[in-house]
Amino acid sequence: MLSGGERIAEKILVKPERIQLESARLILRPLKEQDSEIVYENVKDYDIAKWTINIPHPYPEDGAIKFIKESQEHLEKGLAYNFAILLKDTSELVGVMSLLGVNKKNRNAELGYWIGKRFWNKSIATEAALKMLEFGFEGLNLERISSRCFHDNAPSRRVMEKIGMEYEGKFRKEILKENKFIDMIYYAIIKEDWKKGK
Repeated sequence: MLSGGERIAEKILVKPERIQLESARLILRPLKEQDSEIVYENVKDYDIAKWTINIPHPYPEDGAIKFIKESQEHLEKGLAYNFAILLKDTSELVGVMSLLGVNKKNRNAELGYWIGKRFWNKSIATEAALKMLEFGFEGLNLERISSRCFHDNAPSRRVMEKIGMEYEGKFRKEILKENKFIDMIYYAIIKEDWKKGK
């Protein structure tokens, strides 16, 4: 269940910064400025940056705090939800799970995420993504949630498949990263199918 999470259609019914999602092992909550150091320590790693569209390498020292402040502004406006992924047992921040480009008119958004390298292969992304789908469909009353990844990012494709998304196609040479054009793979799930898979 959503903590304080009544159904959200046109506006948040609780203060956005107080939203908290919980799963068996994880807590997801909005990013805070005090998260900037651990966010920076994770995303400055090239093995994280190379699989993302928007994280540069080398990562600027002030990049994390700027990202968090921007995330807070977007949260207030309902444009995007960038949530820290915390381990319940230790409260350690292990990644970020996001709903981006929230389109209130058409009721859709894009799911994005990164997980710190020490926590790869532990099904954390899958568990967090499932909670974010619940938040998107039940909390924000979205109708469609999509996601995309680089064509050769097999782990991300597996996450999308595990959470019930369907493959929708490949956009050839859609992203320019490190002076190279990259094909993007698209997946999505609609509310009706999500409900069937619950």
